[in-house]
Amino acid sequence: MDDSIYIRAPGRICLFGEHQDYLGFPVIAAAINRYIFIESSKSLSSQPNLNFEVSMPDINQEEPVVIPIPPKDSFLDYKQERDYLRSCINLAKREGAIWTDSWDVKITGNIPINAGASSSSAFVIAWLTFLFHAANKEISKERLATLGYLAEVEEFKEFGGHMDQFTSSFGNIVYVESRPSFKATPLFSNLEGFILANSGIEKDTVKDLYKVKTLALSSFKSIRESLVDFDRFTTPLEKIQPFLSSLSSEEQKALEGQLISRDLTQEALKLFNAKKFNQTQFGKLLSKHHKILTEKICASVPTIDQMVDIAINAGALGAKINGSGFGGTMFAYAPKKQKQTEVLAALSEAGFESWIIDISSGVEIVEKDTYS
Repeated sequence: MDDSIYIRAPGRICLFGEHQDYLGFPVIAAAINRYIFIESSKSLSSQPNLNFEVSMPDINQEEPVVIPIPPKDSFLDYKQERDYLRSCINLAKREGAIWTDSWDVKITGNIPINAGASSSSAFVIAWLTFLFHAANKEISKERLATLGYLAEVEEFKEFGGHMDQFTSSFGNIVYVESRPSFKATPLFSNLEGFILANSGIEKDTVKDLYKVKTLALSSFKSIRESLVDFDRFTTPLEKIQPFLSSLSSEEQKALEGQLISRDLTQEALKLFNAKKFNQTQFGKLLSKHHKILTEKICASVPTIDQMVDIAINAGALGAKINGSGFGGTMFAYAPKKQKQTEVLAALSEAGFESWIIDISSGVEIVEKDTYS
């Protein structure tokens, strides 16, 4: 076991399928080269219990995590809402991880926080990777992603899906399925030309997910009262049209939005599996998806819509909101280098923090000189 460990886990952009994975629909997402970083070294602590002394300078927080010895005999109580440091430790312990050393750990990142780019899931995946490596215990990418979901969502009875954890774990561009079981399939990932921009509007992700999920489930239940054989995974959109008037106006939009998004993801999957990738059609699908998220799912806000317009007017082939919406980030697709630079400049000049981003590999343990 090394005396120092350096880890980075990527954030992500959701290409297709916002507000879909937690309803059982597949999604397409891409890991990006914005990361959560962990820098750790063995501690010389002489305390009787094991200690992980965790510092998070980006948020001005220090968190000593004490693990009673023997570590396999007890689990940690949570000290706050969404206590991911301790939930990951508990999940790792349930998998048989045992630590014999104390560690000093510094966690930093350059993913926009609370902005739809999956900073929290990258945090969880990076932290779990550290915990298993420090315990000298191997874990597969699939199991790592699943444990990340359990530690972040199930452990605190939240409403999210598996997309973020699978994307950060596997990296590149992935097609994430939720049924019959969770699976991530790598897709063609030699895509360039993405620009990420932050609206600066803070989100309440848990509240937003709850609102959209509740309305979607209500619409599924209501349509079955008129169309008894309705199946959200297979029923064609045109089959529900004669029955929409039996739903409330909010349910109508939600139901149409979910089924159109479902079908858009499958259109995009065909693009990725084609012999030649159609950049123009890909851009059009991104913009079409944003329109559905705005008009049907109602997950966008005027500022994000303005940013999408700025990007398109500057030459992007497509643009859309990123993640759960209601603020946070958007991204644009401009595969030509000159247009990518022009889109970046247009968003920056409009006052939005913006970055050119590349597709990234998944979570990895790296050498110190390649850490950042």
